Amino acid sequence: MTRRRAGTVVTFDRDVGLGEVRLEDGTVLGFHATELRDGTRDVAVGASVTARCSPGRAGRYEATAIEVDEGAVARGRAEGAGC
Repeated sequence: MTRRRAGTVVTFDRDVGLGEVRLEDGTVLGFHATELRDGTRDVAVGASVTARCSPGRAGRYEATAIEVDEGAVARGRAEGAGC
């Protein structure tokens, strides 16, 4: 099993469910909203997350099993807010 890695959501398009996470080492990984473990299918840009890095269908690595860190605010829950 791959280890979990910390990062930040840098883009997210809720209409198509696609986004990117920048890991602490600067690696940027794409993800789909179905990888959000809390089931909301929505996450705020700037949210701190942990994720696994897994090979994707297009031959690129992707962020999977994404968990929003405690204290991070996802849209709709509060106002304003290479592996």
